[in-house]
Amino acid sequence: MKLVKILMASMMACQLSIAYADNLQTNLQQEALSIQNQYDLHAVAISAYSPDGTIINSVSGTMTKYDGVPITPDTLFPIGGVTRSFTAALVLKLQQQGKLNINDPLGKYITAYPNWSAITLKQLLSQTSGIYSYDETSGWWLHLAFHSDQVWSASQLAAISYANSPYFQPGLGWRFTGMDYVLLGMVIEKVTGQSVASLFNQHFIEPLNLNATFYSDQPYTDAQLAQMAHGYVSWHDLTDINGSWIGPGGALVSTTSDMLTWDVALFTGKVLPAEQLKQMLQFNDIKTGQPVASAATTAYGLGIARVNTPMGILYFAPGITPGYRTGMSYSPCTGTAITFALDSSLMSHPEVMGDVLIHSYQILLADPKVAAAVKAYQAHHAIPAFCTEPPATGFDFPVIS
Repeated sequence: MKLVKILMASMMACQLSIAYADNLQTNLQQEALSIQNQYDLHAVAISAYSPDGTIINSVSGTMTKYDGVPITPDTLFPIGGVTRSFTAALVLKLQQQGKLNINDPLGKYITAYPNWSAITLKQLLSQTSGIYSYDETSGWWLHLAFHSDQVWSASQLAAISYANSPYFQPGLGWRFTGMDYVLLGMVIEKVTGQSVASLFNQHFIEPLNLNATFYSDQPYTDAQLAQMAHGYVSWHDLTDINGSWIGPGGALVSTTSDMLTWDVALFTGKVLPAEQLKQMLQFNDIKTGQPVASAATTAYGLGIARVNTPMGILYFAPGITPGYRTGMSYSPCTGTAITFALDSSLMSHPEVMGDVLIHSYQILLADPKVAAAVKAYQAHHAIPAFCTEPPATGFDFPVIS
């Protein structure tokens, strides 16, 4: 009889878990479809995490604008600037190993650019270097669109940036520029003798079983392209632009579920020791580049932003590449997480990122079982003091390129 009661209890628990997942699945599925229709997209993927370990993957749309092949949770997207969280974590791991120090000047490792020699690795990580972004040169995006198979070297990209004046003196401003992370990649490869791709595999992709994630600094294979949602600007298909143009600042390709695994692992201390994670989460004002006084102010750390939203303060990594938008977020106040990926040529509509993010959190936190899991999480974890800050009235993040 005791065994029967145990089996019945287990069956009931499984039924509750399934009902919980199905309900969230339906609601997030509706959100994906709503975003797709509102912004006239063809592919939207959303993944959500509750602190009880429940994971929901929802998708809506098709692989291209022109066929009816549906996307799945295994569909690949270039994840752009989310890659910077991997690069920053790798730099901090190398610091832990004694191979570099983030307070070192760039000139200690790379001597080819004397005008940049005093800029610190930390300023590169925090996007406060002031270095000009090569992708703002005249004709850049048109060239990239029509030469998608070109493989760019870090030195080629650096030469373009070096020939242009800086935006501001190091440490006296903030700008989301890929060149900072391209230079960090050069440092990483100098001190390790290994490629960024192999180090990502060794330290992150293989240990966390991110089986759908890979670093794209060469032309895609046919097999890789067959698994990717297509991205467009107007009629032009930009899917085959490889990631060599952005390197460690944005060359990863992944799924929202793999991004979610990385997201939760990073912010729950499974990637970096506590001291290194603390360094990653030291934030600077996105206007002045100086340490920020209020947690309610949008700020950027090392590869990660902190943003106040209508759902509270989130850690957030945005990704924008030609034809795509992605995002990775974690709520340290609730232990929940949301990742998303979508095709988007709507460069003048940054609100799409805020809409999908905030609506998804609203759906997640409104679920009674998630609310109970959040309550348990808050009872057993140290919650940051900034969680008492009033929530913002909108999604306040600067327009980035």
